[in-house]
Amino acid sequence: MVEMVNKFKFSDGSVAPNARYQNLLPTRAMLHDSEDYPEPQMFNSDRFIKDGKINPDVRDPLTVAFGFGRRICPGRYSSNGSLFILIASVLHVFNIHPERAELLIRQISSEANLP
Repeated sequence: MVEMVNKFKFSDGSVAPNARYQNLLPTRAMLHDSEDYPEPQMFNSDRFIKDGKINPDVRDPLTVAFGFGRRICPGRYSSNGSLFILIASVLHVFNIHPERAELLIRQISSEANLP
């Protein structure tokens, strides 16, 4: 994220010039940290669930995926709700299963994907 700061005039007449800074965080590296996520490069659908409940030993990826502090994404609740409704609708309407039992599902990786 890049933010521009406007000129600011102090009471003594001095002016703070326009400043530019970047708030870039290594979220991909944080989401692939083997200390927080065992075998981070492997897809494991049960990673966050243990005995039918949320696994407290694994850090919630949403704490990293939507940013931090004042710069956290304001649409995070809307996006999660929309994604939930989309997945629920697809599962309700369609019968989804692999065409063949031996069919392997490819893992797709990109900077924009959530784990």
